[in-house]
Parts: sequence; C-alpha cells; structure tokens
Amino acid sequence: TDSATEVYELLDEMVGLLEDDYTNFYAPEELGDPETFDPSYGGIGALLDTSAAGEGTDGLRIIYVFDGGSAKDSGIRARDRFVGVNGDSCARIAEIRGPAGTDVTLTVVSPDQPARDVTLDRRRIEPVVRPEARRLEVDPRIGYLQVLALSGQEAIDGIEQALTELMRDEPVEGLILDLRQSNQGAPGVTIETLRTFVEGEVGEFHSRVGNEPIVIEPNDLARDYASVPLVVLVDAETEADAEQLSAILQDQGRAIVVGTQTSGQTHGANNVNFEDGSLLQLVSFGFQLPDGRTLEGQGVTPDVVVEEDWLDYPEGEDPMVLAALDVLEMLRAEAAPTTEPAPT
Repeated sequence: TDSATEVYELLDEMVGLLEDDYTNFYAPEELGDPETFDPSYGGIGALLDTSAAGEGTDGLRIIYVFDGGSAKDSGIRARDRFVGVNGDSCARIAEIRGPAGTDVTLTVVSPDQPARDVTLDRRRIEPVVRPEARRLEVDPRIGYLQVLALSGQEAIDGIEQALTELMRDEPVEGLILDLRQSNQGAPGVTIETLRTFVEGEVGEFHSRVGNEPIVIEPNDLARDYASVPLVVLVDAETEADAEQLSAILQDQGRAIVVGTQTSGQTHGANNVNFEDGSLLQLVSFGFQLPDGRTLEGQGVTPDVVVEEDWLDYPEGEDPMVLAALDVLEMLRAEAAPTTEPAPT
C-alpha cells in the first residue's frame, strides 16, 4: 500500500465481508475526536446531545456536566443550551473544543432564562459519568436516580451509594430511574443494578459459543426497595445495557416504563482500540428475555408513551417526569390498604 488511507480502506472492505451490520471498522478521522490526533486538546467538561446536532435545532443541548470542568465551575447545568460560540450564532462542537489552556466564549440559554455569554477555559479532564440521585423538588417523597452510563466500577458504586442514601433518613415512597440518553454500559453493572429490584432467571445472553442464563440474586438493598413502586424513563437514545435493564424490569412486572420507543441496539460489542486511533467494533453477544423475545431492531415499548422532547423543558416541567409522578401516584393508591365497611 502507498498510504494509511489505503490501509484503512482495505480494512473496512475486509470487515464488510462479514456482512454483519454491527461489526465495523473506523479509521481515526471517522471518529472525529481531536484527541486522537493531538493529546493537548481539551474541552469545557460538558456532554452534549449529539443526536440533535446539525438538524436545525436551537443550539447544542447539554445532557451532563463533568466534575473538574470549567462548565460546572461556571454554573452551566444539564438542559442548558449552547446557541453561540465566540460570537458565531451557529454553535458547533468542533469550535467548542480546542487546545487545553485556551478560552472559548459561549452563548448559553437555560430553560426559561435569557441568553448569557460565558467565557470558559478548556481543560483536560477525566470524562467519568457518575450516577446522580436526589429527591424531586416537586415531590420530596419521590427519589430520582439518573444513570447515563451503566459502565465501570464508578457506576456500580455510585448506584449503590445513591440507593442507600435515598433510604437513609426517610424512606422514599417511589423511585424514578432515568435511563434517557443512556448508551454506555457493561453487563456486570446491569446485573448489579437488577439485584436491588428482581431475583431469579430474567433472561439470557447468547453468543456463537452458547447461551448463558442471567440469574439475579438479591442484594442488601432489595428488602428496602421491595415495596417501592418503580418507574423507568427511556427515550430514543436509550441503548444497549440500558435497554436490557428497562426490558427486564418491565418484563418482570417490577417497573412501569415511561417515554418513547428505544433504539433496539441491545447487542454487546467489544471495542478494539488500535494505537493509531482506529477502532474495530466487534459484536460478541446478544440478549433475550425468558420467553425468547429479543429487542434487537425493536427496542423497548413504553407502557406510557410521552412524545415531547424532555430536554426542552426545565426539570420541574419535564413531561416524562410528570407522567412518572402520575404513574407512581396511581401505583401507591392501588397498593394502599382499603377499609371495608363493617357488616351489619
């Protein structure tokens, strides 16, 4: 071969001979990550909704703000939007990132607030997405746990800690598990999360070498949450392990799912990262429920469908959260003991 480009083209052609839509090769330039080429590149520490980028939407919407970044230090929060970069009204991700130590001025719009300009310094940070839990301001009886990434020991520890703290002072009367935009995961985290809510055989992983049942043993938190009604929030960006978790909780009758149809990408893939920045994505296993149903290409169908785009609303007006509160109120009413009139 005469160039790296030709090598990448041949590798892509070779992988294409597998005729597997979920096994792919990506050259460094396809991944679009400046850090692949220049480790001095940095960012402001915000995870953006790339699904809406470039589709004529009103700015780049923020899903999560990382610890240690200038975005968090400046008071920027999830659901804010970037509508301008350095005076340019067209906000582009490529313009937000740049060499660490340099500045960028962003025009930021928070829900129901006027636009403001914020100058941030670009930094190299550790992009770890941690679970976030709290009681809802609109109803402190309800716990809210957002999990954007079901991967890593940080997720296992964070979910366990969050569920423990929600029960510490006064037990919650309902729990909302928010898996919207959750598309990173690992089976071990999903299984550890399920241990709080279900038990027994809940499905299986299947691969070229055979099937492996998914058997859940309850953990120490299971007793505390046994009678707590659960609602799971999903959207079109909910993928992979988050879909598996949602589907199992729904199939076991443990949770009501609220939101929009999920993506239907539930296979498990191993990413092989090469030193030159290229990537081989190799599917290694699939998932199915106890009755043999798979979610691949289908996704999770919510019990309660809410079509509104939740990122356009402040949390107190989030249509999916409000729908979840209605469901929890109904479930609590159904579970409340009734007093029958005494016989005469």
